[in-house]
Amino acid sequence: MSEQAVHSAAGAAAFAPTGKPWIMRARHVPFDEVVAAGHYEQQVIERLLRGEAVLILGPSGTGKTSLAAWVSSELPHEVVSVRLLVSGLQDPTDVGEVMKLALGTMLEVIEVDSHEREEIQSARADSRTTSRAPAGITGGKFGGGHIPVEVNVEVGSLRQDFKAEKLNGECVWALNRILAILAENQLRVVFVMDDAEAIVGGPDQAVVVEGLLGGAARIFVEELDAAFLLAIQPHLVEASNAYERLAAGTLVVELPLLGERAPEGLRSILKRCLEVAQITHEVSDVFTDDALTGLVQFYDDTRGDIRKTLSAASYATEDAASMNALKVTAAHIRVGASQAL
Repeated sequence: MSEQAVHSAAGAAAFAPTGKPWIMRARHVPFDEVVAAGHYEQQVIERLLRGEAVLILGPSGTGKTSLAAWVSSELPHEVVSVRLLVSGLQDPTDVGEVMKLALGTMLEVIEVDSHEREEIQSARADSRTTSRAPAGITGGKFGGGHIPVEVNVEVGSLRQDFKAEKLNGECVWALNRILAILAENQLRVVFVMDDAEAIVGGPDQAVVVEGLLGGAARIFVEELDAAFLLAIQPHLVEASNAYERLAAGTLVVELPLLGERAPEGLRSILKRCLEVAQITHEVSDVFTDDALTGLVQFYDDTRGDIRKTLSAASYATEDAASMNALKVTAAHIRVGASQAL
């Protein structure tokens, strides 16, 4: 036995938490596989395909964004998932600004996707190869099928008006016009907001939460001809009247703690991380049994925070590699846990 597995995992940062949605998507192990089939990802997909709204409820680090990214990648080709980076806005309670962002993002998605289609077709004609950035990198696209070049032509006048700022106050109308054009081309849209805490600016922003949920989120649910997926933390909505109204007619999926399935679930997540990092070693080649037990305990202590648990695993692997250890042990996990908190 050698320390090669530990060094490979540490060198590739195989377990390091990431904010990159395409990596989170690839690492995601469905709750349907680990906890209860049909209660989580599959149910979300079914509702989105009906054009409905879904609220994902779970504490920070429990898998909301990775679930949203994974679900977006599993939607059929006639559905386009569009991620709205509302956290970049100064005032997310300003409905006009959020709708303007949504319209701009939608127009960018169409333009970028159509240009990529033209590039691919040209490359095929010339017998060349081309590469597309993973969904979620460009244009706000989170997943789904390709948008025909013809759609980009059809929305040309809207794009010109948008750039000339002639659509201020009419963004909802313009969005529904684009959605109608896409529908004529057998395409549907899912709008995604996946990090509500970043959007509202922290845990103690009750007024902002109320404004977001009662403003822009309500419009996505009630006034746009598209599905809508919102991921939000429970502590943000504990006393929110707007959330109660929004949830009343919406599917709410609460992310579970893994409970007694935590050992199996965390092992599956670690295995997926190794696969994504293109490391051929098994989890048992990297971690001792007592190290895995320590990770499960840390997961429980952090109330199901998968992000912090992966961070602890990453720090522990680095610590083990620095000592040329054959495997990550419980002692290394204790070091990693202290750094991850």
